[in-house]
Amino acid sequence: MKIRIAELNVDIENRGKYIEKLSEKYLSDFESADISITVTDADIEAELNAVDGQFSKSYCESTAAYRKIGYLLPEFAFFCKFLKAAFCLRWIYFRTFTGSVSLHFSYFILQVLISIAT
Repeated sequence: MKIRIAELNVDIENRGKYIEKLSEKYLSDFESADISITVTDADIEAELNAVDGQFSKSYCESTAAYRKIGYLLPEFAFFCKFLKAAFCLRWIYFRTFTGSVSLHFSYFILQVLISIAT
């Protein structure tokens, strides 16, 4: 199955139909993948064990696939920038509204983040 998420081409070697249903809106056709993953029986069993067998194998295949994609995303620089920016914004919000940083300093940091992101 080929999907496009976060401006990345992702090729998932899947077995079940549940993940295809979840990813229906993101189906795509491309020549080369940025990320290729295969969900193994061991991956599915690990997910099943984590939830004490409360969900179907097909559902656990989907969580294993998305977990693998999540582990690979930090290799892409734009995603790391997003996480850093989100962390900085949280820090600015907390510091500004607890009074430990001035509003002007917070505004300055916010402008720096915007310039980095664009």
